[in-house]
Amino acid sequence: MEEGVMTLLAIGLESFILPFFLILISLFIAHFVKFKNWFGESFHSKHILWAILALVGLLATGIGTDVVATYFGVNDTGHVEETIDVIASNPLEGIVFLITSAIGEELFFRGILQTLLGVVSIPIFALFHAGYHSMVQLLGAFLGGIVLFLSRHKTQSIYPGLIAHFLYNLLAVFFIHF
Repeated sequence: MEEGVMTLLAIGLESFILPFFLILISLFIAHFVKFKNWFGESFHSKHILWAILALVGLLATGIGTDVVATYFGVNDTGHVEETIDVIASNPLEGIVFLITSAIGEELFFRGILQTLLGVVSIPIFALFHAGYHSMVQLLGAFLGGIVLFLSRHKTQSIYPGLIAHFLYNLLAVFFIHF
């Protein structure tokens, strides 16, 4: 098959299968392990401020990593940009991807893994992004994982990180593609 078609198929699979798998595995683990309060505190107004702070942190780490990598001539995020272009070319699939990936990743990495493993969840989150074949993306995901970890830790809730993660993904698609 042609490379562009293969990329589209891979992104299509990732945008639907992987996030739903993370959601299902999180629900399965939470149910059978009998996690108590794995979502953390119920959503309330203070979480909006924490979501904004987490979003600023994600933007700072994402943009900062990209700028530094570009400055040193080691920016290898071409595959990430290609993925974003494909997502942006189909807005409905893109929205599904942005919503389900943020939900799936936050449920699994902050809801399950952070609850079970603490800070070990951060490098695992970064390695989860290895599919982009980009060291810059891995570093950015690691730093972003720290921001999301701290958001969950400080608020004792998954909701601020989930909101920030979704908005970050949305802004990344919007600014990189347009």
